[in-house]
Amino acid sequence: PSVSVAKVGDDISKVGDTVNYTITLTNGSSADTPAMNCIADDSLLGVVFNGVLPLGDTVLNESYVVLPDDPDPLPNTVSLDCSVAEFPNSFDLSDGHETDLVHPSFTVMKSCVADPIPAGTSANFFVDIANTGDYPLPINVDDPDLEYNADFDRPVAPAPCTTADFEAGNVDGCLRLELSTPEPVKSDFENWVYVTSVLGEPIPNELAGESGDICEV
Repeated sequence: PSVSVAKVGDDISKVGDTVNYTITLTNGSSADTPAMNCIADDSLLGVVFNGVLPLGDTVLNESYVVLPDDPDPLPNTVSLDCSVAEFPNSFDLSDGHETDLVHPSFTVMKSCVADPIPAGTSANFFVDIANTGDYPLPINVDDPDLEYNADFDRPVAPAPCTTADFEAGNVDGCLRLELSTPEPVKSDFENWVYVTSVLGEPIPNELAGESGDICEV
């Protein structure tokens, strides 16, 4: 008699997302081997197989939704216990997998460069965006009133972004844009910027944020 177990799964996930696992139970015994009675018990999923394990591979596709209090990395072990019908032989095998849980997030803050501003001049705004998570972010910055739209890649910031970081303009994870109104303004001007991050696989999430300010005349 011969049995084995293997488990693979998603390498990266986050709270609220689904981790997909593939568990392969293999009965590699010869055709004349008595029935192999097996139980496969998973530390996250519970019992995923209970019965006579057929010859060859039995492939189980399972999934698990990550909970807020799950450990990081997320460990997972499947145990396979088998006995041979009418014989004392038994097998106790296991295989495990770890999933790295990431925490993507960002902040956006919009502010007037100068306030108040003289009537008949442009209103200028700072847009400060910080990658506050532990995962690189592709971001889109959209400011319809200022006719601005652009894409950026923001790496993880080595530390929380400071005013000096934004002023330096070259600190990983800390981005400052300076945007101006396309036409001079004659009265108080309120403006909003909208930032989105569509992460894509293996983290199929979209993050969104917005910020606004009023430059007084």
